[in-house]
Order: sequence, then structure tokens, then C-alpha cells
Amino acid sequence: MQKKSGLYLKFRRITLLIICFFLIFSLVAPVACARDDKSSVLLLLTYNQGLSIDEEPLPEDSIVINKPVSLVEVPVWIANIVIAFGSGLLIGIIVLVYSNQQLRQTKKQLRQSEDRLSKAITATNDGLWDWNIRTGVAYFSPAYNRMLGYEPDEIPGRFDSWVSMIHTDDRERVVRDLNQYLTSGKTGYNIGYRVISKTGDELFVHARGEVVEWIDGEPARIIGTKQDVTEMRRSQNALEKSENSLREANRKQNILLSITGHDILNQITGITGYCELLRENATSNPVALEYFNRVERMSQNIQQQIQFAKDYHKIGVNKPVWQNLETVIMRAVKSMSSAEMKFNVSINSVEVFADSMLEKVFFNLIDNSLRHSGGATEFHFSFYKEGDNIIIIAADNGRGVPEEKKDTIFKRGFGANSGYGLFLIREILAITGMDIRETGVYGEGVRFEITVLPETWRYS
Repeated sequence: MQKKSGLYLKFRRITLLIICFFLIFSLVAPVACARDDKSSVLLLLTYNQGLSIDEEPLPEDSIVINKPVSLVEVPVWIANIVIAFGSGLLIGIIVLVYSNQQLRQTKKQLRQSEDRLSKAITATNDGLWDWNIRTGVAYFSPAYNRMLGYEPDEIPGRFDSWVSMIHTDDRERVVRDLNQYLTSGKTGYNIGYRVISKTGDELFVHARGEVVEWIDGEPARIIGTKQDVTEMRRSQNALEKSENSLREANRKQNILLSITGHDILNQITGITGYCELLRENATSNPVALEYFNRVERMSQNIQQQIQFAKDYHKIGVNKPVWQNLETVIMRAVKSMSSAEMKFNVSINSVEVFADSMLEKVFFNLIDNSLRHSGGATEFHFSFYKEGDNIIIIAADNGRGVPEEKKDTIFKRGFGANSGYGLFLIREILAITGMDIRETGVYGEGVRFEITVLPETWRYS
């Protein structure tokens, strides 16, 4: 139980004496007044009974005979003081009792709040620290000590103790950032760094703090928590190493595929050339001519498949990045420039988070229109908002897609040419959660709609 201070006990004794005096005064019954002049009254003091005194003034030159001993002549100003004192004392007691109740309630709420905070910190295994900036005295909670392998209260309560446990490679940065925070006037100190435990192990921690006391405009006290994030950091490092290894493996595979594909394409080019020469000499042999045509078509298919393999292997190799949509589309338009088609790009100030092969998406859409639109002369790019999403529109004025084929045109191998263009588009977009569908009216032109989720688009 908390020990009461001497001042508190003295105040309580004085309060009790005043209350007792007032109770005694209150028991000495009501006031009856009889004035013998304008400056005095007669008070009758009785116990548990009242005596009525006529308050009419006595005739002039009257003499009170046999004045009762219980009558006391008191000046009016004294009577007023006594009455005022009694009234004030009563009000003071009421206020004191009410204040005491409020104080008890506040203390109870404070204890509950402290208990909740203590349990929350214990549950999260976070260490609590409290630093008096002016004196350099610091407090480190038992959980803080245990986090670093020490017994409770083993770490000396000084600011220097905290500094000495920071990893030497991080110490200068951490102290510099702390000083910058204290002088910047910003709210919230937040930093991650390495510390050395009692056993010499390297731990990763995350510290948060807030200045809670100021003196003469200068920070005087800061309180915060420290969290051990070693396991999480090790998992992140392992994941980064794994991603780096995967990227390196993909890079090597890309090199191998590029070299091998290049060599195969050279051989196929030679085969195609020889087929042309043989065809010229086999015009009189229809059977041989048909065989040469088949060999040529097979060679072309092999070329397309190798190119698709090279493109598909690039998907997801690099991390998605924010890209300006108008810039990407314009690059695709320039690379597919055609005198037969007019392009209109009505997109600006929009960025999307997508795979680095996003340009290939719009390149293939334009290529698909040039090959299969049936004479389209215009191609239009635009976008609109739908809730929190945006919808990117790519449309032409050609023949369009029949209703029964809208769901199959994105499947691998479907189509009059290689059958890989639209399939590759959907795969690239799916890397960051985007989707594509065809919504045009057959006979009025093709209309592709790309849905971009809220977290993967922004205004630039």
C-alpha cells in the first residue's frame, strides 16, 4: 500500500478538527436573536432545544432584569462572521468530499490504464525505455534487459549504456538521427538498427519514441519502446537472397535462350533459303512443291515459337515498376507506325505499376489489329474511372470479334497467326493483378478493356 506523505496527514487532521468544530457548533441549537441596540444581538445557546425570543426592540431606557445566563450578548458583525464561516465550512466540506471522490476515480482509471499498458508491452515482448535528456538518467524495463540477454535492471540506467550497445557500424547514424529528431520538433522517433547482446550476438531492433516533456522550449524527456525484429529481418534477408539468386538464374537462362534461339533461327533461315531454291527447280513436280511449302510453314512456326519463348521468359524477371502510361503507349505506337492506320492517344498524367514488358502489351494489341481487324483505319487509346479502378480502352474501327470467340481469343495457340500475342498480353498484365477482356460489338470494331486496381495506378 502506498505510504501517505506527512503533509497529507496534517491536512487530513486539520480537516477533521474543522469538521468536528462545525458539528459541535451545529449541535448548539438555533440562533435566537434579541437586539438591545442596533449593534448587538442576544444569542441563546441550548442543547437539543430551541427558545423563541421576541426580536422586537426593547423600549428606550429599558433594563433587562434577571437576564438568563444562557443569553450571551454578541455584536452583530461577530454573528455574521460565525454564520458565514459555518456556511463556508459546509460548502468546503461538500467540495472536499466531491474532490476526494473524483481523485479516487482518477487514480483508479490511471491504475487501469497503467495495467493495460504494462500487459500490452509484456504481450508484445517490447522493451520500454525512458530517458531524461537533461540529466542523462535512463530507465530500461525488465523486458528491455531480457531482450539483450541481461537480467532485469542489469543495464546501468544511463544514456551512455544505450549508446554503447549499438553496433559500431550503426552507432553514428543512430545518434545523429536521434539528435536531428530532438532538434526538428517533429512528432515520433522511428528507426531500425543493430545492437550487440550480452553474449555478443548481433540483433536487429526497431525503436520508436516520443518527447513527452519540454522545459523552456527544449525537449527534456523522451519515452519509447524497442522491438526485437531479428527473425523478421533474417527472413527478409533470406527472401532477398533468394530473389537475387532467382534473378541471376533467369539472367543466365535468358542468355542461354538468346544464344540458342539465335543459332536455331539462323539454321531455320538457311533451311528456308534452300526451300526457295528447291521450289524453283520443282515447279514441274506438284508433290515435291507441296512438301517444300510444308517445310517452309513449319520453319515459320518454329521461328514464332522461339520468339514467344524468349518473350514469355522475360515476364516477371524484373520487379514491377511505376510507368507513365502515355509514354509506354507512344513507344509502342512509334514502333508499329503504319500509313494504313491513324492513332489517337487520350491518356495523360497516369502511371501504372506493371511488369517491365508493359510496352509489349500495347505493341501486341496494335499488331493484332493490323493483322486481323479487316481493314481498320483508326486505333484509339483512352481511359476512365470506375469506382476506385481505372479502365484502359484500346479500340479500333475494324471488323471486331464475334461474340462466341471473345472468351477464347486469349488462350494460348488460338488465332490465325501464331496464337501467342493475346495470351502473352494477359500473362504480362496478371503480374500486378490487371485483367483484360474484349467488349466490342462485332461489326463495329474491337474494344479491349484493361482493368487496373486502385493500388496499381496513380496520377503522376
